[in-house]
Amino acid sequence: MAIEGQSNEAAHDYFTRRNVITRQRRKIASMPARVLSWFSLHTFAPVWVPRYLRGPLACYFVPVVLLAGLALLLLLLQTLPGAFFPSLPFTLLVVFVALNWGAGPGLITTVLGALLLFVMLTPSTNTLPIEPRGVMGSFLFVLIGACVSILASTKESERRTAEMLRDSLLSERALLNTVIDAIPDALMIFDAEKKLVLLNRAARTMFPSLQIEAKRYSDDLIQPYHIVSPESQKLTADELAIGRAFKGETVVEQPVRWIDVDGNERDMAFSAAPFYVYNPHRKLEGVVGLAHDITELKRSEKEIRRTQQRMEEFLGIAGHELRTPLTTVKASVQLAQRVLRKRGEKPGSGQTNPLDLLDRAERQVAVLNRLVGDLLDVSRIQANKLKVVLEEHDLLPIVQQKVEEQQQGTRRREIRLRLPEGVETVPVRIDPTRIGQVLTNYLSNACKFSGAEVPVTVEVQLEQDQVIVLVHDQGPGLTPEEQEQIWERFYQAERVQDGSSLGLGLGLHIAGKIIEYHNGRVGVDSVPGKGSTFWFSLPLYQKWRTK
Repeated sequence: MAIEGQSNEAAHDYFTRRNVITRQRRKIASMPARVLSWFSLHTFAPVWVPRYLRGPLACYFVPVVLLAGLALLLLLLQTLPGAFFPSLPFTLLVVFVALNWGAGPGLITTVLGALLLFVMLTPSTNTLPIEPRGVMGSFLFVLIGACVSILASTKESERRTAEMLRDSLLSERALLNTVIDAIPDALMIFDAEKKLVLLNRAARTMFPSLQIEAKRYSDDLIQPYHIVSPESQKLTADELAIGRAFKGETVVEQPVRWIDVDGNERDMAFSAAPFYVYNPHRKLEGVVGLAHDITELKRSEKEIRRTQQRMEEFLGIAGHELRTPLTTVKASVQLAQRVLRKRGEKPGSGQTNPLDLLDRAERQVAVLNRLVGDLLDVSRIQANKLKVVLEEHDLLPIVQQKVEEQQQGTRRREIRLRLPEGVETVPVRIDPTRIGQVLTNYLSNACKFSGAEVPVTVEVQLEQDQVIVLVHDQGPGLTPEEQEQIWERFYQAERVQDGSSLGLGLGLHIAGKIIEYHNGRVGVDSVPGKGSTFWFSLPLYQKWRTK
Protein backbone atom coordinates (compact mmCIF):
# COMPACT_ATOMS: atom_id res chain seq x y z
CA MET A 1 0.00 0.00 0.00
CA ALA A 2 2.86 2.39 0.84
CA ILE A 3 4.53 1.67 -2.49
CA GLU A 4 1.25 2.27 -4.33
CA GLY A 5 0.77 5.61 -2.53
CA GLN A 6 4.29 6.76 -3.40
CA SER A 7 3.74 5.88 -7.08
CA ASN A 8 0.49 7.83 -7.21
CA GLU A 9 2.16 10.87 -5.63
CA ALA A 10 5.03 10.68 -8.11
CA ALA A 11 2.58 10.47 -11.03
CA HIS A 12 0.72 13.49 -9.70
CA ASP A 13 3.96 15.50 -9.42
CA TYR A 14 4.96 14.45 -12.94
CA PHE A 15 1.69 15.61 -14.52
CA THR A 16 1.75 18.87 -12.51
CA ARG A 17 5.29 19.69 -13.75
CA ARG A 18 4.28 18.78 -17.30
CA ASN A 19 1.26 21.12 -17.18
CA VAL A 20 3.42 23.97 -15.85
CA ILE A 21 5.99 23.43 -18.61
CA THR A 22 3.21 23.29 -21.22
CA ARG A 23 1.76 26.62 -20.03
CA GLN A 24 5.21 28.24 -20.05
CA ARG A 25 5.83 27.00 -23.59
CA ARG A 26 2.48 28.38 -24.71
CA LYS A 27 3.31 31.74 -23.14
CA ILE A 28 6.71 31.79 -24.85
CA ALA A 29 5.15 30.77 -28.16
CA SER A 30 2.52 33.48 -27.87
CA MET A 31 4.96 36.27 -27.00
CA PRO A 32 5.79 37.18 -30.62
CA ALA A 33 2.10 37.27 -31.48
CA ARG A 34 1.41 39.52 -28.49
CA VAL A 35 4.24 41.84 -29.46
CA LEU A 36 3.01 42.05 -33.04
CA SER A 37 -0.54 42.65 -31.79
CA TRP A 38 0.66 45.49 -29.52
CA PHE A 39 2.58 47.18 -32.32
CA SER A 40 -0.43 46.77 -34.64
CA LEU A 41 -2.84 48.30 -32.14
CA HIS A 42 -0.60 51.20 -31.10
CA THR A 43 -0.29 52.82 -34.48
CA PHE A 44 -2.35 55.21 -36.53
CA ALA A 45 -1.83 57.40 -39.56
CA PRO A 46 -2.17 61.17 -39.86
CA VAL A 47 -4.97 62.47 -42.01
CA TRP A 48 -2.58 64.52 -44.20
CA VAL A 49 -0.80 61.49 -45.70
CA PRO A 50 -2.22 59.71 -48.79
CA ARG A 51 -4.58 56.79 -48.20
CA TYR A 52 -2.10 54.22 -49.54
CA LEU A 53 0.35 55.27 -46.76
CA ARG A 54 -2.15 54.70 -43.91
CA GLY A 55 -1.77 50.93 -43.54
CA PRO A 56 0.05 49.32 -40.57
CA LEU A 57 3.17 48.51 -42.61
CA ALA A 58 3.29 52.00 -44.09
CA CYS A 59 3.00 53.48 -40.58
CA TYR A 60 6.30 51.78 -39.72
CA PHE A 61 7.97 52.24 -43.09
CA VAL A 62 7.47 56.01 -43.33
CA PRO A 63 9.17 56.81 -39.95
CA VAL A 64 12.14 54.64 -40.94
CA VAL A 65 12.49 56.63 -44.16
CA LEU A 66 12.27 59.89 -42.20
CA LEU A 67 14.89 58.62 -39.76
CA ALA A 68 17.24 57.67 -42.59
CA GLY A 69 16.79 61.08 -44.19
CA LEU A 70 17.51 62.83 -40.88
CA ALA A 71 20.61 60.72 -40.28
CA LEU A 72 21.88 61.54 -43.77
CA LEU A 73 21.24 65.22 -43.14
CA LEU A 74 23.12 65.12 -39.82
CA LEU A 75 26.05 63.36 -41.42
CA LEU A 76 26.25 66.16 -43.97
CA LEU A 77 26.00 68.77 -41.22
CA GLN A 78 28.84 67.10 -39.29
CA THR A 79 31.23 68.24 -41.98
CA LEU A 80 30.41 71.86 -41.17
CA PRO A 81 32.46 73.63 -38.50
CA GLY A 82 30.85 74.72 -35.22
CA ALA A 83 28.89 73.20 -32.32
CA PHE A 84 26.72 70.22 -33.03
CA PHE A 85 24.05 68.45 -30.88
CA PRO A 86 22.83 65.36 -32.81
CA SER A 87 20.50 64.11 -30.02
CA LEU A 88 18.11 67.09 -30.34
CA PRO A 89 16.99 66.40 -33.96
CA PHE A 90 16.48 62.73 -33.16
CA THR A 91 14.35 63.62 -30.13
CA LEU A 92 12.22 65.98 -32.18
CA LEU A 93 11.79 63.28 -34.81
CA VAL A 94 10.64 60.79 -32.16
CA VAL A 95 8.05 63.28 -30.90
CA PHE A 96 6.91 63.98 -34.48
CA VAL A 97 6.55 60.27 -35.30
CA ALA A 98 4.76 59.45 -32.01
CA LEU A 99 2.25 62.25 -32.52
CA ASN A 100 1.48 61.32 -36.11
CA TRP A 101 1.94 57.52 -36.25
CA GLY A 102 1.57 56.33 -32.66
CA ALA A 103 3.63 54.69 -29.91
CA GLY A 104 4.72 51.69 -31.98
CA PRO A 105 6.46 53.66 -34.76
CA GLY A 106 7.76 56.06 -32.10
CA LEU A 107 9.50 53.21 -30.24
CA ILE A 108 10.96 51.82 -33.49
CA THR A 109 12.25 55.30 -34.33
CA THR A 110 13.71 55.58 -30.81
CA VAL A 111 15.62 52.30 -31.07
CA LEU A 112 16.93 52.98 -34.55
CA GLY A 113 17.77 56.57 -33.59
CA ALA A 114 19.69 55.33 -30.55
CA LEU A 115 21.80 53.08 -32.76
CA LEU A 116 22.52 55.94 -35.16
CA LEU A 117 23.27 58.27 -32.26
CA PHE A 118 25.64 55.72 -30.79
CA VAL A 119 27.46 55.49 -34.09
CA MET A 120 27.67 59.26 -34.41
CA LEU A 121 28.89 59.81 -30.83
CA THR A 122 31.50 57.05 -30.94
CA PRO A 123 34.92 57.87 -32.51
CA SER A 124 35.62 56.02 -35.73
CA THR A 125 38.37 53.79 -34.32
CA ASN A 126 38.52 50.07 -33.86
CA THR A 127 40.19 50.27 -30.46
CA LEU A 128 38.56 48.98 -27.31
CA PRO A 129 37.15 49.73 -24.85
CA ILE A 130 34.22 51.73 -26.27
CA GLU A 131 33.90 55.19 -24.82
CA PRO A 132 31.14 55.41 -22.20
CA ARG A 133 29.96 58.73 -23.62
CA GLY A 134 28.35 57.03 -26.63
CA VAL A 135 26.79 54.23 -24.57
CA MET A 136 25.39 56.60 -21.97
CA GLY A 137 24.04 58.98 -24.61
CA SER A 138 22.30 56.17 -26.50
CA PHE A 139 20.84 54.76 -23.28
CA LEU A 140 19.47 58.14 -22.20
CA PHE A 141 18.09 58.70 -25.68
CA VAL A 142 16.26 55.35 -25.63
CA LEU A 143 14.85 56.05 -22.16
CA ILE A 144 13.72 59.56 -23.02
CA GLY A 145 12.49 58.55 -26.48
CA ALA A 146 10.40 55.67 -25.11
CA CYS A 147 8.77 57.94 -22.51
CA VAL A 148 8.20 60.68 -25.08
CA SER A 149 6.76 58.17 -27.59
CA ILE A 150 4.31 56.65 -25.13
CA LEU A 151 3.22 60.00 -23.66
CA ALA A 152 2.87 61.72 -27.02
CA SER A 153 1.06 58.75 -28.52
CA THR A 154 -1.30 58.54 -25.53
CA LYS A 155 -2.19 62.20 -25.78
CA GLU A 156 -2.68 61.99 -29.53
CA SER A 157 -4.79 58.82 -29.18
CA GLU A 158 -6.99 60.54 -26.60
CA ARG A 159 -7.34 63.56 -28.85
CA ARG A 160 -8.25 61.43 -31.85
CA THR A 161 -10.69 59.36 -29.76
CA ALA A 162 -12.31 62.56 -28.54
CA GLU A 163 -12.61 63.78 -32.14
CA MET A 164 -14.14 60.49 -33.22
CA LEU A 165 -16.62 60.65 -30.36
CA ARG A 166 -17.45 64.23 -31.24
CA ASP A 167 -17.96 63.32 -34.90
CA SER A 168 -20.06 60.33 -33.88
CA LEU A 169 -22.18 62.46 -31.57
CA LEU A 170 -22.62 65.10 -34.26
CA SER A 171 -23.61 62.40 -36.74
CA GLU A 172 -26.08 60.82 -34.31
CA ARG A 173 -27.48 64.24 -33.46
CA ALA A 174 -27.94 65.03 -37.14
CA LEU A 175 -29.67 61.67 -37.62
CA LEU A 176 -31.88 62.31 -34.58
CA ASN A 177 -32.82 65.76 -35.86
CA THR A 178 -33.65 64.24 -39.26
CA VAL A 179 -35.88 61.63 -37.62
CA ILE A 180 -37.57 64.24 -35.42
CA ASP A 181 -38.21 66.48 -38.39
CA ALA A 182 -39.69 63.51 -40.26
CA ILE A 183 -42.37 63.02 -37.58
CA PRO A 184 -45.64 64.24 -39.11
CA ASP A 185 -46.99 65.43 -35.76
CA ALA A 186 -45.81 68.59 -34.01
CA LEU A 187 -43.12 67.75 -31.43
CA MET A 188 -42.11 70.20 -28.70
CA ILE A 189 -39.58 69.72 -25.91
CA PHE A 190 -39.30 72.00 -22.88
CA ASP A 191 -36.54 71.91 -20.27
CA ALA A 192 -37.03 71.90 -16.50
CA GLU A 193 -37.20 75.70 -16.50
CA LYS A 194 -40.12 75.59 -18.99
CA LYS A 195 -38.01 76.94 -21.84
CA LEU A 196 -38.76 75.67 -25.32
CA VAL A 197 -35.60 73.90 -26.50
CA LEU A 198 -36.73 71.91 -29.55
CA LEU A 199 -39.34 72.15 -32.31
CA ASN A 200 -39.58 69.82 -35.26
CA ARG A 201 -40.54 70.89 -38.78
CA ALA A 202 -44.24 70.10 -38.26
CA ALA A 203 -44.33 72.19 -35.07
CA ARG A 204 -42.64 75.14 -36.76
CA THR A 205 -45.20 74.96 -39.56
CA MET A 206 -48.18 74.46 -37.27
CA PHE A 207 -47.17 77.08 -34.67
CA PRO A 208 -45.11 79.73 -36.49
CA SER A 209 -45.18 82.15 -33.57
CA LEU A 210 -43.31 79.75 -31.24
CA GLN A 211 -39.58 80.47 -30.97
CA ILE A 212 -36.95 78.36 -29.24
CA GLU A 213 -35.98 79.81 -25.84
CA ALA A 214 -38.00 82.95 -26.58
CA LYS A 215 -40.36 82.64 -23.61
CA ARG A 216 -41.08 80.22 -20.83
CA TYR A 217 -44.14 78.03 -21.10
CA SER A 218 -46.96 80.20 -19.79
CA ASP A 219 -50.15 81.92 -20.88
CA ASP A 220 -47.97 84.52 -22.66
CA LEU A 221 -46.49 81.81 -24.91
CA ILE A 222 -49.90 80.67 -26.17
CA GLN A 223 -51.46 84.14 -26.05
CA PRO A 224 -51.62 84.52 -29.88
CA TYR A 225 -53.90 81.48 -30.04
CA HIS A 226 -57.42 80.86 -28.80
CA ILE A 227 -57.65 77.36 -27.33
CA VAL A 228 -60.93 75.88 -26.14
CA SER A 229 -62.07 72.48 -24.93
CA PRO A 230 -64.68 70.36 -26.77
CA GLU A 231 -67.22 72.01 -24.45
CA SER A 232 -66.09 75.46 -25.77
CA GLN A 233 -64.41 76.39 -22.49
CA LYS A 234 -61.24 78.50 -22.84
CA LEU A 235 -58.15 76.65 -21.63
CA THR A 236 -55.14 78.18 -19.87
CA ALA A 237 -51.54 77.02 -20.27
CA ASP A 238 -51.73 75.00 -17.05
CA GLU A 239 -54.89 73.23 -18.24
CA LEU A 240 -53.29 72.08 -21.49
CA ALA A 241 -51.47 68.75 -21.70
CA ILE A 242 -47.99 70.33 -21.47
CA GLY A 243 -48.91 72.34 -18.38
CA ARG A 244 -50.35 69.25 -16.73
CA ALA A 245 -47.18 67.31 -17.60
CA PHE A 246 -45.09 69.86 -15.67
CA LYS A 247 -47.15 68.81 -12.65
CA GLY A 248 -46.12 65.20 -13.15
CA GLU A 249 -49.15 64.00 -15.11
CA THR A 250 -48.98 61.99 -18.34
CA VAL A 251 -51.69 63.14 -20.75
CA VAL A 252 -52.74 61.16 -23.83
CA GLU A 253 -54.65 62.85 -26.68
CA GLN A 254 -56.34 65.76 -24.95
CA PRO A 255 -58.86 67.07 -27.51
CA VAL A 256 -58.92 70.87 -28.05
CA ARG A 257 -60.13 73.33 -30.63
CA TRP A 258 -57.20 75.50 -31.81
CA ILE A 259 -57.87 78.90 -33.38
CA ASP A 260 -54.83 80.76 -34.76
CA VAL A 261 -54.27 84.48 -35.28
CA ASP A 262 -55.87 84.33 -38.76
CA GLY A 263 -59.05 82.77 -37.39
CA ASN A 264 -58.39 79.33 -38.83
CA GLU A 265 -59.87 76.57 -36.67
CA ARG A 266 -58.36 73.15 -36.20
CA ASP A 267 -59.18 70.19 -33.99
CA MET A 268 -56.06 69.05 -32.17
CA ALA A 269 -55.13 66.20 -29.86
CA PHE A 270 -52.34 67.07 -27.39
CA SER A 271 -50.23 64.48 -25.58
CA ALA A 272 -47.48 65.26 -23.09
CA ALA A 273 -45.31 63.47 -20.55
CA PRO A 274 -42.56 64.52 -18.13
CA PHE A 275 -39.12 62.92 -18.27
CA TYR A 276 -36.76 62.64 -15.33
CA VAL A 277 -33.14 62.17 -14.34
CA TYR A 278 -33.31 58.93 -12.39
CA ASN A 279 -31.36 59.75 -9.29
CA PRO A 280 -32.54 59.27 -5.70
CA HIS A 281 -34.50 62.54 -5.95
CA ARG A 282 -36.07 61.79 -9.40
CA LYS A 283 -35.39 65.30 -10.67
CA LEU A 284 -37.60 66.63 -13.47
CA GLU A 285 -35.54 67.11 -16.63
CA GLY A 286 -38.25 68.46 -18.92
CA VAL A 287 -41.49 67.76 -20.77
CA VAL A 288 -42.09 66.40 -24.25
CA GLY A 289 -45.31 67.34 -26.01
CA LEU A 290 -46.96 66.06 -29.17
CA ALA A 291 -49.77 67.74 -31.13
CA HIS A 292 -51.77 65.79 -33.70
CA ASP A 293 -54.10 67.52 -36.15
CA ILE A 294 -57.40 65.59 -36.04
CA THR A 295 -59.46 68.03 -38.08
CA GLU A 296 -60.04 65.56 -40.90
CA LEU A 297 -60.77 62.79 -38.42
CA LYS A 298 -63.39 64.93 -36.65
CA ARG A 299 -64.92 65.86 -39.98
CA SER A 300 -65.11 62.19 -40.94
CA GLU A 301 -66.64 61.29 -37.59
CA LYS A 302 -69.30 63.96 -38.02
CA GLU A 303 -70.07 62.67 -41.50
CA ILE A 304 -70.33 59.11 -40.20
CA ARG A 305 -72.64 60.20 -37.37
CA ARG A 306 -74.75 62.14 -39.86
CA THR A 307 -74.96 59.09 -42.11
CA GLN A 308 -75.84 56.82 -39.19
CA GLN A 309 -78.51 59.24 -38.06
CA ARG A 310 -80.03 59.28 -41.54
CA MET A 311 -79.95 55.48 -41.62
CA GLU A 312 -81.67 55.22 -38.25
CA GLU A 313 -84.28 57.73 -39.36
CA PHE A 314 -84.83 55.72 -42.52
CA LEU A 315 -85.20 52.49 -40.55
CA GLY A 316 -87.70 54.12 -38.22
CA ILE A 317 -89.73 55.60 -41.06
CA ALA A 318 -89.59 52.35 -43.05
CA GLY A 319 -90.72 50.37 -40.02
CA HIS A 320 -93.68 52.65 -39.37
CA GLU A 321 -94.65 52.72 -43.03
CA LEU A 322 -94.49 48.92 -43.26
CA ARG A 323 -96.41 48.34 -40.03
CA THR A 324 -99.63 49.88 -41.38
CA PRO A 325 -100.04 47.70 -44.54
CA LEU A 326 -99.00 44.61 -42.58
CA THR A 327 -101.72 45.27 -40.03
CA THR A 328 -104.21 45.58 -42.89
CA VAL A 329 -102.99 42.34 -44.51
CA LYS A 330 -103.17 40.48 -41.19
CA ALA A 331 -106.71 41.71 -40.54
CA SER A 332 -107.78 40.72 -44.06
CA VAL A 333 -106.30 37.21 -43.67
CA GLN A 334 -108.04 36.70 -40.34
CA LEU A 335 -111.35 37.94 -41.79
CA ALA A 336 -111.03 35.54 -44.73
CA GLN A 337 -110.34 32.68 -42.30
CA ARG A 338 -113.51 33.40 -40.34
CA VAL A 339 -115.60 33.61 -43.53
CA LEU A 340 -114.31 30.25 -44.77
CA ARG A 341 -114.93 28.59 -41.42
CA LYS A 342 -118.54 29.88 -41.40
CA ARG A 343 -119.02 28.30 -44.81
CA GLY A 344 -117.88 24.97 -43.40
CA GLU A 345 -114.41 24.90 -44.98
CA LYS A 346 -112.02 22.60 -43.14
CA PRO A 347 -108.17 22.70 -43.19
CA GLY A 348 -105.94 19.89 -44.44
CA SER A 349 -107.93 18.74 -47.48
CA GLY A 350 -105.14 19.50 -49.99
CA GLN A 351 -102.21 21.70 -50.93
CA THR A 352 -104.61 24.29 -52.40
CA ASN A 353 -106.90 24.33 -49.40
CA PRO A 354 -107.84 27.99 -48.75
CA LEU A 355 -107.57 27.73 -44.96
CA ASP A 356 -104.08 26.17 -45.16
CA LEU A 357 -102.97 28.90 -47.53
CA LEU A 358 -104.37 31.58 -45.25
CA ASP A 359 -102.69 30.00 -42.21
CA ARG A 360 -99.39 30.05 -44.08
CA ALA A 361 -99.94 33.69 -45.06
CA GLU A 362 -100.73 34.57 -41.44
CA ARG A 363 -97.48 33.00 -40.25
CA GLN A 364 -95.48 34.94 -42.84
CA VAL A 365 -97.21 38.16 -41.83
CA ALA A 366 -96.17 37.43 -38.24
CA VAL A 367 -92.57 36.99 -39.42
CA LEU A 368 -92.72 40.31 -41.27
CA ASN A 369 -94.20 41.96 -38.19
CA ARG A 370 -91.33 40.69 -36.10
CA LEU A 371 -88.74 41.94 -38.61
CA VAL A 372 -90.40 45.36 -38.74
CA GLY A 373 -90.45 45.40 -34.94
CA ASP A 374 -86.72 44.66 -34.91
CA LEU A 375 -86.07 47.57 -37.28
CA LEU A 376 -88.08 49.91 -35.06
CA ASP A 377 -86.32 48.67 -31.90
CA VAL A 378 -82.88 49.18 -33.44
CA SER A 379 -83.72 52.73 -34.43
CA ARG A 380 -85.02 53.41 -30.91
CA ILE A 381 -81.90 51.89 -29.32
CA GLN A 382 -79.62 54.06 -31.46
CA ALA A 383 -81.65 57.13 -30.49
CA ASN A 384 -81.75 56.07 -26.80
CA LYS A 385 -85.54 55.98 -27.02
CA LEU A 386 -86.23 52.30 -26.38
CA LYS A 387 -89.08 52.20 -23.89
CA VAL A 388 -88.49 49.83 -20.97
CA VAL A 389 -90.88 50.01 -18.01
CA LEU A 390 -89.48 48.17 -14.98
CA GLU A 391 -92.03 46.71 -12.58
CA GLU A 392 -91.99 43.90 -10.05
CA HIS A 393 -93.01 40.57 -11.64
CA ASP A 394 -92.63 36.87 -11.13
CA LEU A 395 -90.29 35.55 -13.80
CA LEU A 396 -91.51 31.94 -13.80
CA PRO A 397 -94.96 32.51 -15.42
CA ILE A 398 -93.35 34.66 -18.14
CA VAL A 399 -90.89 31.90 -19.01
CA GLN A 400 -93.65 29.27 -19.00
CA GLN A 401 -95.89 31.38 -21.26
CA LYS A 402 -93.16 31.97 -23.85
CA VAL A 403 -92.21 28.30 -23.90
CA GLU A 404 -95.87 27.34 -24.49
CA GLU A 405 -96.23 29.91 -27.28
CA GLN A 406 -93.09 28.64 -29.00
CA GLN A 407 -94.26 25.05 -28.60
CA GLN A 408 -97.58 25.86 -30.26
CA GLY A 409 -95.77 27.47 -33.19
CA THR A 410 -93.44 24.47 -33.66
CA ARG A 411 -95.56 21.44 -32.77
CA ARG A 412 -93.12 18.97 -34.34
CA ARG A 413 -90.32 19.96 -31.94
CA GLU A 414 -90.10 19.13 -28.25
CA ILE A 415 -89.27 22.06 -25.96
CA ARG A 416 -88.37 21.02 -22.42
CA LEU A 417 -88.65 23.32 -19.42
CA ARG A 418 -86.61 22.90 -16.24
CA LEU A 419 -87.58 25.08 -13.30
CA PRO A 420 -85.81 25.19 -9.92
CA GLU A 421 -87.32 22.62 -7.57
CA GLY A 422 -89.35 23.84 -4.62
CA VAL A 423 -89.41 27.48 -5.78
CA GLU A 424 -92.79 29.19 -5.99
CA THR A 425 -91.90 32.69 -7.23
CA VAL A 426 -88.81 34.46 -8.58
CA PRO A 427 -89.37 38.23 -8.01
CA VAL A 428 -87.58 40.55 -10.46
CA ARG A 429 -88.00 44.14 -11.66
CA ILE A 430 -88.49 43.78 -15.41
CA ASP A 431 -90.48 44.84 -18.42
CA PRO A 432 -92.30 41.53 -19.08
CA THR A 433 -92.90 42.30 -22.75
CA ARG A 434 -89.22 42.97 -23.37
CA ILE A 435 -88.02 39.94 -21.40
CA GLY A 436 -90.50 37.83 -23.33
CA GLN A 437 -89.06 39.28 -26.53
CA VAL A 438 -85.54 38.18 -25.47
CA LEU A 439 -86.67 34.66 -24.58
CA THR A 440 -88.64 34.35 -27.83
CA ASN A 441 -85.56 35.34 -29.78
CA TYR A 442 -83.42 32.76 -27.98
CA LEU A 443 -86.03 30.03 -28.60
CA SER A 444 -86.57 30.88 -32.26
CA ASN A 445 -82.81 30.83 -32.86
CA ALA A 446 -82.48 27.47 -31.09
CA CYS A 447 -85.23 26.00 -33.30
CA LYS A 448 -83.82 27.63 -36.42
CA PHE A 449 -80.24 26.39 -35.98
CA SER A 450 -80.95 22.79 -34.87
CA GLY A 451 -82.76 19.91 -36.43
CA ALA A 452 -86.51 19.39 -35.84
CA GLU A 453 -85.92 15.91 -34.37
CA VAL A 454 -83.77 17.13 -31.42
CA PRO A 455 -85.26 18.85 -28.37
CA VAL A 456 -84.58 22.36 -27.10
CA THR A 457 -84.24 22.85 -23.35
CA VAL A 458 -85.09 25.98 -21.34
CA GLU A 459 -83.66 26.11 -17.84
CA VAL A 460 -84.02 28.58 -14.95
CA GLN A 461 -81.22 28.66 -12.36
CA LEU A 462 -81.07 30.65 -9.13
CA GLU A 463 -77.94 32.05 -7.55
CA GLN A 464 -77.48 34.26 -4.51
CA ASP A 465 -78.50 37.60 -6.02
CA GLN A 466 -79.48 36.77 -9.60
CA VAL A 467 -81.54 34.48 -11.77
CA ILE A 468 -80.17 32.93 -14.97
CA VAL A 469 -82.31 31.76 -17.90
CA LEU A 470 -80.56 29.32 -20.28
CA VAL A 471 -81.64 27.95 -23.67
CA HIS A 472 -79.79 24.79 -24.76
CA ASP A 473 -79.81 23.55 -28.35
CA GLN A 474 -78.02 20.73 -30.17
CA GLY A 475 -77.13 22.68 -33.29
CA PRO A 476 -73.76 23.03 -35.07
CA GLY A 477 -72.34 25.32 -32.39
CA LEU A 478 -70.30 28.50 -32.75
CA THR A 479 -66.61 29.23 -33.13
CA PRO A 480 -64.95 31.63 -30.63
CA GLU A 481 -64.93 34.35 -33.31
CA GLU A 482 -68.66 33.91 -33.98
CA GLN A 483 -69.41 34.02 -30.24
CA GLU A 484 -67.94 37.52 -30.13
CA GLN A 485 -69.66 38.77 -33.29
CA ILE A 486 -73.23 37.46 -32.86
CA TRP A 487 -74.15 40.36 -30.55
CA GLU A 488 -73.34 42.93 -33.24
CA ARG A 489 -75.93 44.52 -35.48
CA PHE A 490 -76.72 42.76 -38.76
CA TYR A 491 -74.45 39.79 -38.02
CA GLN A 492 -75.88 36.54 -39.38
CA ALA A 493 -74.77 32.97 -38.80
CA GLU A 494 -75.04 30.78 -41.88
CA ARG A 495 -76.01 27.36 -40.55
CA VAL A 496 -79.82 27.42 -40.53
CA GLN A 497 -81.24 23.90 -40.07
CA ASP A 498 -85.01 24.26 -40.36
CA GLY A 499 -85.20 25.90 -43.78
CA SER A 500 -86.30 29.31 -42.49
CA SER A 501 -84.71 32.57 -43.57
CA LEU A 502 -81.66 34.04 -41.87
CA GLY A 503 -83.45 37.22 -40.81
CA LEU A 504 -81.86 40.62 -40.45
CA GLY A 505 -79.27 39.74 -37.81
CA LEU A 506 -80.81 42.12 -35.27
CA GLY A 507 -82.43 39.81 -32.72
CA LEU A 508 -79.44 39.08 -30.49
CA HIS A 509 -78.23 42.67 -30.69
CA ILE A 510 -81.63 43.88 -29.47
CA ALA A 511 -81.74 41.15 -26.80
CA GLY A 512 -78.36 42.25 -25.45
CA LYS A 513 -79.46 45.88 -25.26
CA ILE A 514 -82.74 44.96 -23.52
CA ILE A 515 -80.92 42.93 -20.86
CA GLU A 516 -78.45 45.79 -20.47
CA TYR A 517 -81.40 48.10 -19.68
CA HIS A 518 -82.33 45.60 -16.94
CA ASN A 519 -78.79 45.71 -15.44
CA GLY A 520 -78.26 42.11 -16.47
CA ARG A 521 -75.80 40.21 -18.64
CA VAL A 522 -76.01 38.04 -21.75
CA GLY A 523 -73.68 35.35 -23.02
CA VAL A 524 -73.23 32.15 -24.96
CA ASP A 525 -71.34 28.93 -24.24
CA SER A 526 -70.70 26.87 -27.33
CA VAL A 527 -68.40 24.25 -28.83
CA PRO A 528 -68.46 23.69 -32.61
CA GLY A 529 -70.37 20.52 -33.35
CA LYS A 530 -71.83 20.18 -29.84
CA GLY A 531 -74.56 22.81 -29.71
CA SER A 532 -74.89 26.15 -27.93
CA THR A 533 -76.28 27.54 -24.69
CA PHE A 534 -77.54 31.12 -24.82
CA TRP A 535 -78.25 32.70 -21.46
CA PHE A 536 -79.16 35.95 -19.77
CA SER A 537 -79.08 36.93 -16.11
CA LEU A 538 -81.25 39.37 -14.16
CA PRO A 539 -80.75 40.76 -10.66
CA LEU A 540 -83.28 39.50 -8.12
CA TYR A 541 -85.61 42.13 -6.70
CA GLN A 542 -85.84 40.19 -3.43
CA LYS A 543 -85.20 36.68 -2.18
CA TRP A 544 -87.14 34.03 -4.09
CA ARG A 545 -90.06 32.33 -2.36
CA THR A 546 -90.20 28.58 -1.86
CA LYS A 547 -93.33 26.45 -1.72
